[in-house]
Amino acid sequence: MAHVSLVVFEAGQHRFALEANRVRRLSSTPSHTRTAHLARLLHLEESAPASRWLTLVDGAGAWELGVTGSAELIDWPAPALYPLPTLVRASVHPALVGIAFERQGVACWLLAAERLTP
Repeated sequence: MAHVSLVVFEAGQHRFALEANRVRRLSSTPSHTRTAHLARLLHLEESAPASRWLTLVDGAGAWELGVTGSAELIDWPAPALYPLPTLVRASVHPALVGIAFERQGVACWLLAAERLTP
């Protein structure tokens, strides 16, 4: 069975994931001038300040995405990843592209790193 490597983390009261190959670095403090808290980007209620910073790269260079809690690398079975319909993505945020369900039925929202920008 095929697997996809994901970096899984929290923002607000939700769990999210990015493809691991899009995350260049994980740190506890930001080191770039361009930063953004994921909860703010997605218009979520922030439950805590960012405790982890994921380094991503876009057309303008490296920037850091702040997330709460821990971040972990997980190999997820590809058949357990479900794309969201375009209409749902458009009404929430264009970076929200899919969903996966963890044990106990907890939703993990899949994000497209190239659609996030600080």
